Amino acid sequence: MAQQQAQNVMRRDANSRRYNALGTIESNWLLGLGNIRSAACSAASLVLSDNPCRGWDPNQTKTHERLDCAIANSFICRKLVIIGDGACGKTSLLSVFTLGYFPTVPTVFENYVTDCRVDGKSVQLALWDTAGQEDYERLRPLAYSKAHVILIGFSIDTPDSLDNVKHKWVEEANERCPGVPIILVGLKKDLREDPVAIEEVRKRSQRFVGTREATDIANDIGARKYLECSSLTGEGVDDVFEAATRAALLTFEKGEGGGCCVVL
Repeated sequence: MAQQQAQNVMRRDANSRRYNALGTIESNWLLGLGNIRSAACSAASLVLSDNPCRGWDPNQTKTHERLDCAIANSFICRKLVIIGDGACGKTSLLSVFTLGYFPTVPTVFENYVTDCRVDGKSVQLALWDTAGQEDYERLRPLAYSKAHVILIGFSIDTPDSLDNVKHKWVEEANERCPGVPIILVGLKKDLREDPVAIEEVRKRSQRFVGTREATDIANDIGARKYLECSSLTGEGVDDVFEAATRAALLTFEKGEGGGCCVVL
């Protein structure tokens, strides 16, 4: 019964799409655009794709102002942006959710659109990765345009990345997208149980971030929720995007040139 309920909560259809620089949606299931290996469409399943994950091009100056929903009028279109320190696990999270695999080498994620169903509503969720390094400070704000929900990620084995949530990332998000709901995400949850990671943290004279500590930070910054996940094991990944999609559905755009505001 619990499994059936989970399947009814959220499902991703097997037509994950890449959102290109021209603002169009390329359907991977169309002949010649890529091979799809789809798992069962349920809260626990992942959409798999053979298309390469090339990532956000830092030289790309043209932003995607909005999704063209004309090809799918029955869908609600929403945009998710994930921010946080470099190497904290943002790209791995998006890759596992959308493409179905954990990247074994550092990479950057290409913006994708995935079809979701939450509470009976069909949602086209555009996923935008960002680079956390200082080299991309001037380009990263371009990704915020028309965002409906912000994920702020940090690495559970790096307390400094949580400190930066409070002193950098939430300030940037509130400046660029005032009123847009924020979800705080603790990444690399599996490292708490990893002997090698435990030893590395000990050598650095550091510690793992605790759930209570991160929850307190989430409350301090006004985040809608705090969630933890492991991209390596898949634990909690679907929960993150289920919560994000629900939060995004509370956000609407005031107009063509307007910003975003939240329906409370």
